[in-house]
Amino acid sequence: MKKVIRRAVWLFSKPEKYGLDQRQLGLLKFGNESLYLMSQTLDKPAPGYEEIHYAKKSDHQLRIFYRSYTNHQGKTVQSFMFEYYINCAPHDFGKFCENLTEQKTLIPSVECFKVVEEFKVDTPVHNSVFYRAYPKMVVAKGRDFLYLKTCEYGKDYYRDVCRSISHPEMPEVRTHVRAEMLLVGNHAIRAPNSKSGRPRTKLVCIAETDVKAPVPGFVVKQVAKGEVKSMVERISKRVDTLYGHC
Repeated sequence: MKKVIRRAVWLFSKPEKYGLDQRQLGLLKFGNESLYLMSQTLDKPAPGYEEIHYAKKSDHQLRIFYRSYTNHQGKTVQSFMFEYYINCAPHDFGKFCENLTEQKTLIPSVECFKVVEEFKVDTPVHNSVFYRAYPKMVVAKGRDFLYLKTCEYGKDYYRDVCRSISHPEMPEVRTHVRAEMLLVGNHAIRAPNSKSGRPRTKLVCIAETDVKAPVPGFVVKQVAKGEVKSMVERISKRVDTLYGHC
């Protein structure tokens, strides 16, 4: 993580070289802070996580952990951490995560998923602003997210983190409630190759969101567990299709 911080300090000291204004510079600083926050959170998980699923006999060996806590703003946060394995190298998983077309296919329920702003800065850290919207339900408005996604490539690892922001081009709309990504991300690290010799990656992930609705914790736990299991199955199958030759 020290290398990332050094690169960031160098970038922030010369913003004019990249044509960045103060708003954009602020977003890049926020992205760097988000990477550090996720690293700290995953390296030293808070106590109180309950294991709610373990697919021990599956190739991906998915494990899901859950806890509920009150943050410094007095909000109740539903936090999920999960880990699993996929059959590709960390950098391939990173390219998969940065491919918008691939990401859209993983979320069939999304009605709008687009890039709002990209930062073309020649460093191993990439930053993009995304907008994602979900349709209304029977008794509730649709939800949307506006967030900065920060990705970093390193030797034998890839990581990304998403956190909600505001943006002048994307104000809130009447048809949707603006939900919040508090901390959502992936940390992919090289694992021992599979028995067949294919590259293998271990993923450690976190998902903390606020959908702005009074949903009981036990409902959140069951629904999120099902969504994570389904998502991991889709990622595993798609990665096998894309990188099965590796």
